[in-house]
This record gives sequence, structure tokens and C-alpha cells, in this order.
Amino acid sequence: MIFARGFAAEVRKGLLNLVAGWREVLIQMATFPLFYLLIVLFMGRGQLRADLLPPVLLGMVALTFIHEQVNRVFWSYLGDIQSGVLEQTYLTPLPSAALILGRQVAAVISALPTALAVLATGAVTITLQGGRLPLDAQVIGALGLILPAATGIAPILTPLAAAGLAITMLGAAATHVRRKEPPAVAVNVVLLALTALIAWGRF
Repeated sequence: MIFARGFAAEVRKGLLNLVAGWREVLIQMATFPLFYLLIVLFMGRGQLRADLLPPVLLGMVALTFIHEQVNRVFWSYLGDIQSGVLEQTYLTPLPSAALILGRQVAAVISALPTALAVLATGAVTITLQGGRLPLDAQVIGALGLILPAATGIAPILTPLAAAGLAITMLGAAATHVRRKEPPAVAVNVVLLALTALIAWGRF
């Protein structure tokens, strides 16, 4: 019981910091996808080559996730050191493992919005270029819609996942219009409307 209480307190503190820094998160959700596209343009000598988009996407999503996670953990510990509360935090009756694990879980959750933004950008770009996704981003997006709201852990991820899926559906619809595939366009429009409704309702 003590372990769970300490763990939950650290996760809650990390998520409150995430919400408090929402402006920074939005900036990162814009800059990291842009950085991904710039890498592909550089490697493709000014072109968004379809053969480069999927492998660079996988690498960029992994890099973004690890960078954001490590960054969150580092700054949380640095904040404790600068405020002089690091010793008090780890000399409490609560198990140190609960505090460390809770802080790590909060960092993982906090890293998801930026990583999902890169994934959504890559999925849309690859779809518009007529390429094939290296993994089913729609399945990941669907899990992002369901799990946060169902578990109550980081529910802010639900509207973010919905917004990412809406952007993906928009790109998919544009591709099917270009290929003159009306049935597929209709499906994309319905899914776009549903995901946009979820994003609007949850924000």
C-alpha cells in the first residue's frame, strides 16, 4: 500500500508538470516532426523520397521517445537538487524504488505526445507519397484513443491521439481522391469526422 501510494504520487507529480508545461509540449510537437522532414529532405537531396521516409520515421520516433524520456527524468532530478529537496525525497519512509519507478513512468507518458506527433507526421507524409507504412500507425492511434481514457493514466493522450488520427485520415483521403477511389474516401471521411469529434470533446 505504501509502495503504491508513493508510486502514484510521483506519477501524478510528473503528469501535473506535463500539463503545466503544455506550451513547451506543443512547441516540441511541431519542431520534432519538422526536424524529421528536414532529415529526409537532406538525405534525399531536397526530395521527400518514399524509400527514405519509413526507415527515418522509425529512427526518429525512437530517438524522440528516448530523448524526451531522458530529458524529463534529468530535469526532474536537477529540479530536486537545485531546490534542495532531493535528500528529503529519498529519506522518506516511502520505498525509493516506488519513487524512482513512478518518476520513470511519468517520464515515459510525458514523452508520448511528441513521439506520436512525429509518427502522425510520418504516416501522413508516407501516405501522400504513395508509400507503405513500416507499422500500422492506425492501430497505435486506436490504442492511444482507448487506453488513456480507460485506465485514467494521462487522459490528455486521448485527444492528442485523436488529433493525430484525424490528420492521418485527412492525408489518406487526399491520396484516395488522387487515385479516384470513392469508397475509400468515404471511409476516411467518416473516420476523420469521428476522430475530430473525439479530439474536440476531450480537449
